[in-house]
Amino acid sequence: MSKKKTPVDPVNPPVELNLDGKVYKLCFDFAALAEAESHFIRAGHHINLLAALPKLNLSSIQMIFPCALHRHHPEIGFVEAQEMVNISNVFGIASAIAEAWQKAMPEAKPDPTGAVDADA
Repeated sequence: MSKKKTPVDPVNPPVELNLDGKVYKLCFDFAALAEAESHFIRAGHHINLLAALPKLNLSSIQMIFPCALHRHHPEIGFVEAQEMVNISNVFGIASAIAEAWQKAMPEAKPDPTGAVDADA
């Protein structure tokens, strides 16, 4: 029985990343990341996106990148995605992850109570 994928969030479009002349789409909506995390955990990989997402370093890129690719590129496995990251493209991948993360964050809304920050 195949599990139905959650639809891509139309408000949060993917970020495109060009690696070696091929364009990949990184998806950073909550449902897609949770689905990818579960998929790779079932496949035996140790992943904790909640711990990896707040900080962007080499080891977190190795964890986040496969999950961000999974929605639009399910044919790319966890290890294969990790092997795509190298010294010549790691900064581009990190930038795409950071851009996708920023696009996924909701804009701050004004406080409806009109409260003012005392430190401001």
